[in-house]
Amino acid sequence: MLHKNFLIFIRLVFAGSNLNAQVLTSGLWQGKSELIVNGTPLPIAVAEQCMSPEQAQDPKATIASSLEKTGCSITEWKITDGKLDAVLSCKSNELKARGDVHGTFTPTSYDLKGSAHGFYKNILPVLANIKLNGRWIKDCVPESQQKN
Repeated sequence: MLHKNFLIFIRLVFAGSNLNAQVLTSGLWQGKSELIVNGTPLPIAVAEQCMSPEQAQDPKATIASSLEKTGCSITEWKITDGKLDAVLSCKSNELKARGDVHGTFTPTSYDLKGSAHGFYKNILPVLANIKLNGRWIKDCVPESQQKN
């Protein structure tokens, strides 16, 4: 359960995995996340997701909305010259954690690193180190045009 909650925390941070409306490309993105929890590397996760033009216009709001569902929130968000500095906080029955993510991005890629620390069920200390990389792949194919 600890692994699942931290993965939710980390993946929701970058559900849309793109960071600033002025520099984003909507379409299909591939993201890769590497997570080390309490010194133990977890399996690398690779996922693809279509980002709509609306999500690309305000990814902070999209991420904040997803985070709220798990008891998490963005407490700081600063983008300067293609660099992101963000701080997140989570409070749920199982996990209380605070984390930060820093890194660079372009209209078609991102490279981020961060860490999160907290407690699982108010007892077990947790420290996670995070690496997130992603790239734009192509325009998304509308569902009406997809082949079955």
